[in-house]
Amino acid sequence: MAIYLVTLDLTRDDKAYRGLTDALKRYVHCRPQARVWLLDSEAKASRIRDELRQHVHPKDGIIVAQLKPQAAMMGETCHAWLKDGARRW
Repeated sequence: MAIYLVTLDLTRDDKAYRGLTDALKRYVHCRPQARVWLLDSEAKASRIRDELRQHVHPKDGIIVAQLKPQAAMMGETCHAWLKDGARRW
């Protein structure tokens, strides 16, 4: 298992990305910012990217990067989620 940081650079209105949002919500997740997601998954980063790219415009950008347990953030949005013993780093 791994925790992935997913960042999205989207070119269209958020309403155009309902399929993308639904795909992201299928993972165990936390959303610290509007276009940033944290996913807990057994999948490889490339598999997550390939799944998500089906729901975006070719000019959009997606980054999927594996986090390490020593990741740091400012703000409380996902702090408890990251520290939860259920996270599988």
